[in-house]
Amino acid sequence: MKGVEEQYREAIGGWSGRRRVERSQDLLSEVREMLARKVVAREPELTPSEVRRRVAEQLYGSDRETLCLLSRLDS
Repeated sequence: MKGVEEQYREAIGGWSGRRRVERSQDLLSEVREMLARKVVAREPELTPSEVRRRVAEQLYGSDRETLCLLSRLDS
């Protein structure tokens, strides 16, 4: 019996490159939305711009260069 991961890999193995990119974009959008809801629940006073910033910090927290660029937005 195949596991879910193996079945998923087999299914996407037949997808075109374009379809894979589209699916990746969809998943990233869903993750951003989930993170934004969590940020707003914790800090409802934030502006939409501040929420986007917090989401970006969470998504790219391990990328020092990106965090450096984000910090320049405050300057």
